[in-house]
Amino acid sequence: MRATLLVVVALVVGALPATAAAAGFPQGPPNDPLFNADPLPNATDEQWDLASPAAGFDRGISVDRAWPLTTGRGVTIADIDVGVQLNHPDLAGRWAINPGETGTDSRGRNRATNGIDDDHDGFVDDWRGWDFYARDNKPTSDTQNPHGTNVAGVLGAAANNGIDIAGIAPGARLLPIRTSDNILHQGVRVAEGIVYATDRGAKAISMSLGTDSFSSSLRRAVRYAHRHGVVMAVASGNEFHFHHHYPQVMDDVLAVGGINPDTANLAARDPHLARAATNFTVHASYADYGPHLDVVAPTQVPTTEWGGGSRLTWDGTSAATPHVAATAALVLSRARAVGIRLSADEVIQIIRMTATDLTDRSQGYAPGWDLLSGWGRVNAFAAVRRVAPGRIPPVANIVAPDWYQPERGRIGVRGIAKGRSPVAWRLELAAGEQPESWKVIAHGTSTGARARTLARLDARKLARGGWTLRLRATDAHGNVGEDREFFYALHDPSLKRGYPKRLGTSGESSPTLADVNGDGAADIVLATAGGRVNVWSGRTGRELPGWPRAMGAMPGSAPIARRIGTVRAGFVGTPAVGNIVGGKRPEVVATTLDGRVYAWTARGRLLRGFPFHIRLRRPAANGRLDAAIYASPALADLDRDGKLDVVFGAADQRIYAVKGNGRLVKGWPVLARDNASGGDPEKILSSPAIGDLNGDGSPDIVEGTAEAYGSSPNMSGRVYAFSSKGKLLPGWPVKVPGLAVNSIPLAGQGVPMSPVLADVDGDHRDEVAVASFTGEPELYRGDGTRMTGAGGQSHFDFTGTGAGSRATAPSVVALGANAAFGRTRRGGPLGLFGGVVDSRIAAAQSAPATRLAFEHLLGGWDAASGDWLASYPIPMEGWQIPSAPAIADVDGHGRAEVIAGSSGDVLHAFRPDGSEPPGWPKDTGGWLLASPAVGDVDGDGRAEVVAVTRDGYLYVWDTPARAGSMREWPSFRHDARNTGRFG
Repeated sequence: MRATLLVVVALVVGALPATAAAAGFPQGPPNDPLFNADPLPNATDEQWDLASPAAGFDRGISVDRAWPLTTGRGVTIADIDVGVQLNHPDLAGRWAINPGETGTDSRGRNRATNGIDDDHDGFVDDWRGWDFYARDNKPTSDTQNPHGTNVAGVLGAAANNGIDIAGIAPGARLLPIRTSDNILHQGVRVAEGIVYATDRGAKAISMSLGTDSFSSSLRRAVRYAHRHGVVMAVASGNEFHFHHHYPQVMDDVLAVGGINPDTANLAARDPHLARAATNFTVHASYADYGPHLDVVAPTQVPTTEWGGGSRLTWDGTSAATPHVAATAALVLSRARAVGIRLSADEVIQIIRMTATDLTDRSQGYAPGWDLLSGWGRVNAFAAVRRVAPGRIPPVANIVAPDWYQPERGRIGVRGIAKGRSPVAWRLELAAGEQPESWKVIAHGTSTGARARTLARLDARKLARGGWTLRLRATDAHGNVGEDREFFYALHDPSLKRGYPKRLGTSGESSPTLADVNGDGAADIVLATAGGRVNVWSGRTGRELPGWPRAMGAMPGSAPIARRIGTVRAGFVGTPAVGNIVGGKRPEVVATTLDGRVYAWTARGRLLRGFPFHIRLRRPAANGRLDAAIYASPALADLDRDGKLDVVFGAADQRIYAVKGNGRLVKGWPVLARDNASGGDPEKILSSPAIGDLNGDGSPDIVEGTAEAYGSSPNMSGRVYAFSSKGKLLPGWPVKVPGLAVNSIPLAGQGVPMSPVLADVDGDHRDEVAVASFTGEPELYRGDGTRMTGAGGQSHFDFTGTGAGSRATAPSVVALGANAAFGRTRRGGPLGLFGGVVDSRIAAAQSAPATRLAFEHLLGGWDAASGDWLASYPIPMEGWQIPSAPAIADVDGHGRAEVIAGSSGDVLHAFRPDGSEPPGWPKDTGGWLLASPAVGDVDGDGRAEVVAVTRDGYLYVWDTPARAGSMREWPSFRHDARNTGRFG
């Protein structure tokens, strides 16, 4: 008996540990070195982000517990990014292969390389993805940008292969799609990528990116993917702010924020110093937040790195996003395995409703949904477990009003509430972004599959400001689905009737005010990301005859257009208006994101010779250059024929001058590259300024580039000055200093600011004001010499403040905002005004686990002395990139206000003493990426203020100021010709 008992005990004691140790993946842990590299239960030098809570430490998203149920098999995840390292050892063999482009064709050739579109999808040899940036079948990075490879590793690096890390969905296939060479993507290329991913069978898409614009094509692409059951996760952004990007804010995507361990500050300095943490749910201080946030996920995590290895810590909401996309893949894979077909909306609800609620108020969290963490930290295990009969949450989806929509009248609230069993829903309303108490305004039962009107509201009966709608649906099993929507109630008697005008696409381009039809009133000229140029009469609010005009379809977009309609690259530059053919009426000129220049007559007829095309051969300078035009065109008579020529910089690093017949001006284009410093091939983002630098009476062209030379903190960008004949002026290019002028690709690289010109010292020669990214505003003479202040520093003060300033910043840096010259008092000093940022941002960036305050500021300097003007700098609500202020009288007191917006949703008008007129600031509900414009658009003899938000709403406000009163710098580039010159 005793012997038998001993044998049994021995078998039990010996067998159980042996079984656990021998359990293979996925029942047991994978053998990837960084998966479980540290015996500490609170280790951070391993894949803590995939772990389940253990030993009192709530570390990761519980992927380790989800793997025994599913590893993602049968699901394809698209990685829309900057391209991947296709031969990375931990990713090789993970790609989704297109069977229609593999094997051999009828002539025995390899279909992957035969140069034929074998599967007739419109993409030649797309056997493992597509590059919409370079337009070829190699979705890799010419510049070895690791970002897309980092994402791919988190999504689905091979597991249990003894290499580096384990991906979250190692059983899924990865589809690499390249839409940019940097983190700022053209929205229309992302749209193409989404449609392509959908047609290639992807059911989850990871987008760790931001877009330069939100086109109607992008909206249609997201809807197309959603209808086909695709779940899309998008990074919220890393700008320390509550503003919002696209497509993050769309209903049909999951917006992802970030959390990190409390050791993140130490790890930011050296990943090997931070081995163990006590709190793994600290809000990542840089992560954007707001009413649109869905969930958060870990950042500062291990992943695959370009070059074939791995990195210990990768942070940003870019790192968080693939955690959510891969979790969606696990959910969809589990559904396939158990025979349940899930819609994209159901997967979204599963991820929201199973997220681990973060409630630590010391981190700014609150029970339930909150601004910093949304519905909580994504929980892969809980999400996968919900895929079972009777456990799928019902769908709750508010489809109208739109996110951040401004309302001033009646509002129809439309939505969907449906489930797999009968559903009861209630619609609630409350003031603010994160209300704690709600009022039920409607309730009912299942709506069916189509959206219907759930309630009607009247914005005139709501208090001014933001309001939140919440729709909660409960099914017969007690499962709950939830959705939210945030909108603004506007109350402003100065807002003209019929405004804000909804554009249906984003507004990055600034409005240009010019009398196009010759009726004596300024018309509103506006180009949009949707690829249309509008010209509205301010008198009637209607388009002028012949307008709007649309640009042509983007080259190579036909396969995508079959799914979502015509794809147009769109406009982000501001149109110029002037006479380029010598007639009685002006022409309208606009530059496009696909490298074309359009010119139309006043009645909307395309001029002969246009559009003018940029021709860029691929590959171009190691992939750094592009056939795109981000800059605004400027108009000047370069060849003295009495007609204005079109001048613009392009992303191929050339500056062009084009005549009114579409032909190049003699001597142009010119290459803006400093060969003396090594010749860095980089794009041009800034717009040209045109003035007279040397006093010879001929126009000179000044332009910055994205070139970056040196090493931090002693770096510099480049600004060039050319004569009207295309000759580089003596003393140019100038080296514009900055601490880290290569901080962010394109938008934060080199000199993104557009130069502005003025005769500051009265010598009848223009000076140039400009700043590099992370530099200070600088002033250069026409011969290229730098004007300096005390100790050889920048001419303009960057420490201290002017008398009466409310700012607390010890010093400031320029981070890509634009500027304007002007006087605020008649006979007063000429000032320079533009956005800057508190230098304490550097400390905030190095402390991802600590929320450190810093200010966004509007700078104002005496241009001649460089001293701060009284009341400046003035605190602002958000980023002013890339807008410039307007300077004009808007209160009728005969002084000019400085009119400036930001990503903080309001438009200010600052008097010289820093105060604002009655009725200011103006609520807009959206990011004012574009600059405001001031002019008499309705012919009443009074000035109106015109502004457009990135959400695509056009505003026009009346003012009491006389139309001609102190219009110092009335629009983005000073005048309708976009010269960027004061005077």
